[in-house]
Amino acid sequence: MTRTKLYDLFSYMPDPRLNRNKKLSLTDILVLSVLAVLCGAESCNAKQLFGTTKIEFLKQILSLPNGIPSHDAINRAFSLLKPDKFESIFISWVDTLRYKTLTQ
Repeated sequence: MTRTKLYDLFSYMPDPRLNRNKKLSLTDILVLSVLAVLCGAESCNAKQLFGTTKIEFLKQILSLPNGIPSHDAINRAFSLLKPDKFESIFISWVDTLRYKTLTQ
């Protein structure tokens, strides 16, 4: 698996799920969702479809030990997150992109 800055940053996101509900990596769910939204996904169903159709690419950058998360798993994970923490990590990632652009 190739580590990306997006993956590294989202690995710091606290996982609010119960241990028995952690069959999928929260980091995998978050990175998949961000990539799917950047590609036009507007719902959890669309995020799952994106994951299913791009699985070969995603396997290169995500662990996906139990495959692509279902739309229900994506929805549940996001419903438990603290939005301000997600926003902070997302902005940190965007700042890394902006910094690269400014220095090139």
